[in-house]
Amino acid sequence: MMLAGRGFELNTAKYTGGLGKRIKVGSAWSLFTYGIFFAIASIGCTFPVFLMLVSQSIMFGKFEQGLSHFVLYALGMGLVVVTISVLALISKTYLVKRLRQILPWVTRISAIMMISAGLYVIYDWLFGHHLI
Repeated sequence: MMLAGRGFELNTAKYTGGLGKRIKVGSAWSLFTYGIFFAIASIGCTFPVFLMLVSQSIMFGKFEQGLSHFVLYALGMGLVVVTISVLALISKTYLVKRLRQILPWVTRISAIMMISAGLYVIYDWLFGHHLI
């Protein structure tokens, strides 16, 4: 679906109980709720990578190594989120205009990356653990 340039849209306004009308744009609460909803929305993309990196390093390595992978993963994800948030605040209109132009390509590229990660996980579990 994503490779074809299509997306899955969900009208979340009916599930938030009018939250968007009660919170002022640019306030601390709006940034807080943005972070919560961003985390919820991105969990589907980030959880497989997180699971692969951290759980395998804990299972097949040392606990300290798994903990360091967890911390580095969290710092990397935090850096991405903070960078996107700051860029969005600094250059709202310009950035939104440019992102809308490249969005179809980003969607397709992210779909290819997700499929590749899934194929790698399948390959690793089948051939890395000598199941086949």
